[in-house]
Amino acid sequence: MKILFLAHRIPYPPNKGDKIRSFHELRALTERGHEVHLLAFADDPRDMGYQVDLAKICTHVEILPLRRSKANVKAMLTLFSARPLSLGFYDQRRMRRAVAQQCEQHRFDAVFVFSSTMAQYVPAELASRTVVDMVDVDSEKWRDYANRVRFPMAQVYRTEWQRLRRYEHEVVKRYAHALLTTPREAQLLDDLDEFTRRAKLRTLTNGVDLQHYRPEPWRLSALDKLPTTERQWFADRSAPRIVFTGAMDYYANVEGVKYFV
Repeated sequence: MKILFLAHRIPYPPNKGDKIRSFHELRALTERGHEVHLLAFADDPRDMGYQVDLAKICTHVEILPLRRSKANVKAMLTLFSARPLSLGFYDQRRMRRAVAQQCEQHRFDAVFVFSSTMAQYVPAELASRTVVDMVDVDSEKWRDYANRVRFPMAQVYRTEWQRLRRYEHEVVKRYAHALLTTPREAQLLDDLDEFTRRAKLRTLTNGVDLQHYRPEPWRLSALDKLPTTERQWFADRSAPRIVFTGAMDYYANVEGVKYFV
């Protein structure tokens, strides 16, 4: 099959949550013999150089730089419309042109969209052949934020929650299938009618690449490589531990760690 793959962030290197998932989905498609054409944003200039790595497995790779300052302005302007801020952030003319050009040059059998914010680029005629990996119900995050901060940001977050939830419903109904990481995430969309939930929603859980993350044999000498302040936590091999590898510049991850601490 000839597949158009759209991602809100370049799926390489696989060094953080969304990149790990999108990279393995991309690789799985190419390993099954599909011809994949990748279009994605890069919000970190250093990531632009990874097009070479992705070109080894994709037929076509086009990574577009995303300026956060400009994207934030577009998101704020979206406040005066009925659209979610998230859509405004990723609404870029260059991406629309790139998608249109690819669709003019190729007859795609299917479209794979990573992140619901990228579904806005799918041509109407390809909607019935599109799978959207929503990953999670992102609107729930904004509802949580709204309950934790004060006015005026609480109102901004509450508005985003309501708008994004409506948009997520539209995505599930409009495209062939929508993927979520867990059944619990699917339950968050409990206000969808039962027929739509059964026909459209699918669960695709996350996993761990055991070959890549195979641990080395334990050596006490490894403690010497740790900062002095951290050695005490690893000296006792029998002590219970929780290892968290999430990005600590993300509010939800910080709250998750604080829950255990």
